[in-house]
Amino acid sequence: PAVNQASFTKEDLAKILIPLPPINEQEKIIKLFTTFNSIINKSKLKLEKLKFLKIALREELLSKGLEKEELKNSNLGKIPKSWEIKKLKEIGTCIRGLTYSPDDISDNGLLVLRSSNISDGNIVLDDLVYVSKELKSEFISKEGDILICVRNGSRRLLGKSAVISSNLPKSTHGAFMTIFRTNENHFVRYLFQSNLFFRHVSRDIGATINSINNQNLLEYKFAFPSSEEQKKIVLILSSIDSKIIKEKEYLIKIENLERSLLEALLTGRKRV
Repeated sequence: PAVNQASFTKEDLAKILIPLPPINEQEKIIKLFTTFNSIINKSKLKLEKLKFLKIALREELLSKGLEKEELKNSNLGKIPKSWEIKKLKEIGTCIRGLTYSPDDISDNGLLVLRSSNISDGNIVLDDLVYVSKELKSEFISKEGDILICVRNGSRRLLGKSAVISSNLPKSTHGAFMTIFRTNENHFVRYLFQSNLFFRHVSRDIGATINSINNQNLLEYKFAFPSSEEQKKIVLILSSIDSKIIKEKEYLIKIENLERSLLEALLTGRKRV
């Protein structure tokens, strides 16, 4: 190797010793992992199809509904005749995020949810930050609250959201986040994932600062069906969500099994 630059030559590679099973065993190992690759690729394809189905259905149902009723003109375009246009401030409130200093951070205490804790529309408990602060009850996350990223260095992350679940530890949210609190959260969560919502976001963000103003957010207008139709739409979309979650769990399980088997078979700890 050079003095200042690490390198790896063909001669170095040739000196490496690796354990090799007999040819017939190699062929069995190759066949096994070809089968694994086929299963994994089929699962990935199924997952992509489910995601595409969800997007297509969501955009259709949130703009035309289930009842296939006559459409009417509105300032949001054509919407079903019985639907009502509402501003978000008519159905809920925004809870601003917590500003804290490095001195407030502790090893335990109150969990602070940030942009990194939202992935694919779900809360993920990775890269956690806790603070030691006493807050008013309104700033404590509640089941059904919709957590939204309202400020971020990346514009593509603005507006991403997730619903606070019942099994989440006691938490609040950081300064670059907001909570939308509403009794219609089951329906609104899908509105916040839709193109209808992100069209509002794209018009709202500043020219130099990637942020959504809470007051502007509350002015966003959407068309709402009856509560009964909302429930039916939510039921359809949530059933697809459940299938997506199950397929993701299955894919992770198969990929982990493949990795552990590969390591065992290629080191001789297991034999075919």
